[in-house]
Amino acid sequence: MTDTPHRPLFRRFLVEDRAATLREIAADRERLADAQRAGDTATELAIRTGIGFGLYVTANETEAAPMLDAALILARALADRSAEIEVLLHLATARQYLDQRDLAQSLFEQALALSAAHDIHTSEHFILYHQGRCWVEQGQIGAARRCFERALPLRLQLGIPRFIASTQAALADLADL
Repeated sequence: MTDTPHRPLFRRFLVEDRAATLREIAADRERLADAQRAGDTATELAIRTGIGFGLYVTANETEAAPMLDAALILARALADRSAEIEVLLHLATARQYLDQRDLAQSLFEQALALSAAHDIHTSEHFILYHQGRCWVEQGQIGAARRCFERALPLRLQLGIPRFIASTQAALADLADL
């Protein structure tokens, strides 16, 4: 499969205070160096995951992807399935933002499969929502709708208004496409 040509990002999230997030990333890079010197791989994993997320929500996905690739290696080495699922979600989103949507879809599928195999469902609504956004960008509106329709009841069950609203808005936006 080949990646789709660049399309506008669908409902992309960016942090409101980019400068504050970049300051947090700078501080986390120092903590990362300390964890690496200490050989504390669990802490390194957590910090790399946080930095990777912070980078792609500040439109620095080019830096985010290798940070998250390294986090994925650590999560797998530690057999930390919850962390692996989270990293796969973030890495998929970073790859999506880099126009590597086929790779992103593969990573979303890996995250969903791990979630099901290990009965770890805390991130499933995020994975489905982000995967749906990626499908929209690939012009696969039916697949996108199915993802959002699977995410919505999970988000309703969580009862977090902003997640419910974003999923309902995404479904409504599909009507305009």
